[in-house]
Amino acid sequence: MHDTLSRCRVSAVGAIAARALAESGGITLPMPDFPDAPYRLAAGRMIWIGRSGALHPRAVMLDAATDAGTVVPDLDPDALPAPWLAPAMDGCGDARARVAVQLEILVRDIRSLGAPGGLARLLIGAEPPFPVAARGAEALALAASVRCDDPEGFETAALRLIGVGAGLTPSGDDFVGAALFALHVLRPDEPDWTTVANRLCAHAQSRSHVISATLLRDLAAGQSFAALHELLIAAAAGGDLRGPARALTGIGHSSGWDMLAGLIAGAAAALAPSTAH
Repeated sequence: MHDTLSRCRVSAVGAIAARALAESGGITLPMPDFPDAPYRLAAGRMIWIGRSGALHPRAVMLDAATDAGTVVPDLDPDALPAPWLAPAMDGCGDARARVAVQLEILVRDIRSLGAPGGLARLLIGAEPPFPVAARGAEALALAASVRCDDPEGFETAALRLIGVGAGLTPSGDDFVGAALFALHVLRPDEPDWTTVANRLCAHAQSRSHVISATLLRDLAAGQSFAALHELLIAAAAGGDLRGPARALTGIGHSSGWDMLAGLIAGAAAALAPSTAH
């Protein structure tokens, strides 16, 4: 039985979630193995339901309280607002060098965003926290492989990072996914990098769990949190990065910080002070 709460309206919805709800008739089901998570299935597609959070293609933002553990509403697909679409980034590939420079400027002032978490501690030359402390070298190697145009080296390092970390999205997944996000946008017509991205997404199915592997695949396809898109667009345009960077680093416990570090690595910017010479 599906509970419908008439007072519950959707204030924002991502494009993937909107399509899934249209196909399911608004019916959502719990994720197998994650029944208490805010992630649900609609027509077999994973969506996220909550009252507040960051815009994402899979997000459904409610403007009324629900008890996610016991009562999750079915949603009227005909009453959804216009879906949020990830902003177009055509031409960002032509701005690859500018993106790297702008992100390195951001790194020099990174402490103004707060205390870096997860693998982003590398941005201040510090050791990441347990359990990703032992993978700092791999993160640096991944960043170096992008600067050296070495897809094989990237894949080797990424395989050591995927699945490493705590929470629904381990730090390693967020980091690798955001690096793939940057590569997708900035190197769109380079088949060697596309092949590596596809292989890593396939490996994530067994090295991580279904929620994180799905979000990593979205990142690799250039579909993710609004703040990540806005940050890369601002860097390509030579604009102010602090607003989108703050929005990004506010996501999750350390997920936003891990994605920021991964974006920097994937954009061929210096990931740590020791690599900047």
